[in-house]
Amino acid sequence: MFVFASLFISLPLVAFCGTGSVWEYTGIHGPSHWHEEYPDCAGVMQSPVAISSEKATYDVSLLQFGFKGFSELVDANMTMKNNGHTVQVDIVDTSLRTHGGGVTGGYKPVQFHFHWGADNSKGSEHVIDNHHYPMEMHIVHYSDRFQKIEDAIDKPDGLLVLGFFFQIGPHNIHFAEVFNYLENVAHKDEIIEIPPVVMERLVPIDLIHYYRYRGSLTTPPCYESVVWTVFTQPIKISNEQMNDFRNKIKKTTVNDTNEEDLVDDFRPLQQLNGRNVYSSFLTQKSSTQAPSSQTVQSINVVCKHLHDDTNNAIITNLSLFLISISILTSGFTCGN
Repeated sequence: MFVFASLFISLPLVAFCGTGSVWEYTGIHGPSHWHEEYPDCAGVMQSPVAISSEKATYDVSLLQFGFKGFSELVDANMTMKNNGHTVQVDIVDTSLRTHGGGVTGGYKPVQFHFHWGADNSKGSEHVIDNHHYPMEMHIVHYSDRFQKIEDAIDKPDGLLVLGFFFQIGPHNIHFAEVFNYLENVAHKDEIIEIPPVVMERLVPIDLIHYYRYRGSLTTPPCYESVVWTVFTQPIKISNEQMNDFRNKIKKTTVNDTNEEDLVDDFRPLQQLNGRNVYSSFLTQKSSTQAPSSQTVQSINVVCKHLHDDTNNAIITNLSLFLISISILTSGFTCGN
């Protein structure tokens, strides 16, 4: 089953930031000042957000995703670059598609990128039940209603972003196919062509359990055009692989006198402002609030099993009772 966990989508696409534009994650060009240059960053549907599993509304239409072309080594051109805000892998292939998951039509993946922290206590942009992960990957798609991503970038539901968390665990041999090239893009503006990878191997996790909400790009220009999907099961990588991002990737160019590590490239949490967050699965609270046809079906199955178990228990006890009577009767006959 395909799950690309490491494609991070805060969508730091430099091409969309305007010529000569400057924005950072700290200081006078930090997130609190983005709206001065990019008005959409002060909108009411901004991302990322804190997700509460208890407050999420179960939506029966949020089914599993389908992926075309991700289970094979496609003839795709892939380039990795350091744009000073993140490490981004661009995908140039017309055959890849993502569909299902409660979205209308198909979406074409064009890039994935990462957001990470200076240590393992932070790094992810989204937060679930107050839990922060050390890194989050976004896979950025645009709707096939448009000819190119530039046409979809600011349109309602023009973009679909799949968010995957990373968790420290064993060495991830599949992501090593991507991470092994990090040293080639150590400095800002460095770019390298990398061999295509089988996307399904990057994200072999549960694609059924996820949260959905309407939001925005998490970097300027902050267009509120994103259908967000945040998966609950994290992708595991080793601590050494995680530290490669912190130690190898710089936010400065190769000609800069003082090198500066690229870390903490995540936007602060934004207010929901009345937006609903939906879940593709039943939580403890949502199951009592809004039983669906699936819930009723599950209850019927449980009741049927209980009914069958009760009947089986009655039959078993009755059989034991008859056997006991037979033994006692046999004993009295022999005694006479």
